[in-house]
Order: sequence, then C-alpha cells, then structure tokens
Amino acid sequence: MKRWKEDSFLGYKYRNGPNPFVLQCCKAPLDKMPVNDTMVAPSLKRSLTLEQEMQEGNIYILDFKILHGIEVDCKIHPDMMNTAAPICMLYSTPEGELLPIAIQLNQEPSEDNPIFLPSDSETDWLLAKMWIQNANNKTHWALMYVYLICTTEVFSVALMRCLPTGHPLYKVCVFQTNI
Repeated sequence: MKRWKEDSFLGYKYRNGPNPFVLQCCKAPLDKMPVNDTMVAPSLKRSLTLEQEMQEGNIYILDFKILHGIEVDCKIHPDMMNTAAPICMLYSTPEGELLPIAIQLNQEPSEDNPIFLPSDSETDWLLAKMWIQNANNKTHWALMYVYLICTTEVFSVALMRCLPTGHPLYKVCVFQTNI
C-alpha cells in the first residue's frame, strides 16, 4: 500500500494485475491523443524519438474508449458529475519498468481536455492516475466480471440439465455452482 503513488507501481498493476487485457502496444501516433516528442522527452530513457520508441514496441496504451459517452444519472449536482474515458500512454524503460508518460481524461483532444504529464504538479499527475484507475475498475467489474458470470452460467445450466445427479462430475461441480 505504500507504493500506490509511484508511477512504476501503476505500470506494474497493469502488467501483472487482474485486467492486463486493456494494455495494448502502440506502433503509431494516436490522432485522439496528440502527444509530441517535446512533451514526453524527459520521460524517455533511450536516445530515441517517441515515434522510434513506438516502432521499437516500447510504448503502450490504455484506452478506455468503452466509457466514452456514458451519461451520469445523478439528481444531485448533475453538472458536477463526470465519467471520464481516459487514455494513458505508458513507456517500457530499459530496466523493464512500465511508466505512465501521458494521460488524457477524455477521447477528443481539445483545450478543455489537457494531456497530463509527469512534469505537471504532483497533485494533478496523481489525480490523472486516479482517473485511470477509476476507469480500469469500472471496465473490469462491469465487463470482465459480468462476462465471466454469463459464460459460466451457460455451463452450469447445461451441467444441471444434462448430467444425472448420480454422475461423479455432477457431484463435484454441484457445490461450485449456485443454481
């Protein structure tokens, strides 16, 4: 719990955590996240440009575009509620760490949607990383958990309908299902 504010721990969680499927290798610049060399140069450890790092396979993207356009149903202060659909660019260092180097909170680039960098204030950078974690938690629980429940339910129902109660497989699996 002591390392949760560290950039390296954020990358570690996405590489080794419960939802590594959102991590994608980025081979070309993204139109919806206009990051340039001058923005991320302090974060890049090799003597390469951002595009060269992408071609080498050292840049990764977390894109929570599935959250884009979700309306917040809130009766109290609806104008203050927001569901972000963030994009996070991560860099694989020569030491093997995966570090966030740029975070954008929404899908469309604009002046109202800045790109946060590690060089920003500590509070701004920490809040941007927290929005990434928030989006990850939403997608993980809403998509992965429901997906697992829905797919296992099919097998559970088939097990209950097709196997006789005296079958050894039925006896082993009946305690694992909630039907």
